[in-house]
Amino acid sequence: MRGKFMIDCNSEEKNKKESEGVTIEIHSKPLSIEEVRVNFQKINLDISEKMSSIAEASLKILSQIEIPKIDFRPMLSVIDKITESYSYTFKSIIDTFSSLDFEKYRKDLEELDKRKIAQFLHYDIYPPLLFIDEMGPYEIENQKEANIVLMEYLSLWEEKYGRTVYDFVPKSLKTYKEICQLQNLEQLKMYKTMVMFCCERIENVLAKLQIQEQEKKQSEIKVSQKSFRNFMDSLNHDEYLKELISHIAYISEYHDKGFREINLFKRFENLDEEYDEGTLPLNRNLFMHGLVDEKNVNYLMVQKAILAYSFFVQLYVLKTKNSKKSRIKSLRRKGISRMSKSQRRFHANESRN
Repeated sequence: MRGKFMIDCNSEEKNKKESEGVTIEIHSKPLSIEEVRVNFQKINLDISEKMSSIAEASLKILSQIEIPKIDFRPMLSVIDKITESYSYTFKSIIDTFSSLDFEKYRKDLEELDKRKIAQFLHYDIYPPLLFIDEMGPYEIENQKEANIVLMEYLSLWEEKYGRTVYDFVPKSLKTYKEICQLQNLEQLKMYKTMVMFCCERIENVLAKLQIQEQEKKQSEIKVSQKSFRNFMDSLNHDEYLKELISHIAYISEYHDKGFREINLFKRFENLDEEYDEGTLPLNRNLFMHGLVDEKNVNYLMVQKAILAYSFFVQLYVLKTKNSKKSRIKSLRRKGISRMSKSQRRFHANESRN
């Protein structure tokens, strides 16, 4: 019996070892493609079953969540009111633009642009003709506002172009000497003398046009406002110059009787009462007759005077640039015996200047 039991145990142990050996052999044996496919199918099936259970659990959780119900009807009414308001606003804007007469507006701007030179002259601003297109029309009501406008332009020209009032004077040997004299006076801060110098040079330009171009005698030379009007009406030989003079002619709208007059040559009694010590007019009669104190002349007044001087020199150059007769007469050498006494005195003064 005991022997039999031992035999059975040995056989069982032997079978176990054999089965383990078979298992080891099976696992150590490489799998075929079919076996791999079957294994992947089993894995996919297991994953699908697990994902299905997860999805069911998620749906169950989501079904238990209560989403609050919001009544959007009040908001819709507000949105309708906003839409209605914007519609009304846009309609009003469209109606406003539709009612505007843009053609009339354009013509009004053109008229203002034509009158801007005259307006500037009325307030003692003599614009540089080469930069006149950069200067827009303004509604200036008094001399103080005009001073502010002028100071803004002076700053602009210096910052943008590096130009001072001296740079607007046309270059020639004669003007070079005159500018040097002005700069010497500026160093001495003789502002009143600088203004008087510019006024005298302006009158020289007006007189020179009458003598050289119109062949007038010294006794026939027009002065003051008459010389200004004569200067405007003479030698307008091209379209640009004619248009420019026509714009200047709007200065007559500032005169009660429609005369073309500028402050530079006005009589004392015709000067506006609004001028005071803080806003002196650029008027040669006030300065030449000793009615202005040096302390009341600031550098802005000097800049106005230099701009006025450059304004008339620029116009003179434009009026005589195509004048062959003027060039010949200015270069012709004259003997003293062929000149009248009045002409001799005038040319002697010219040589001193």
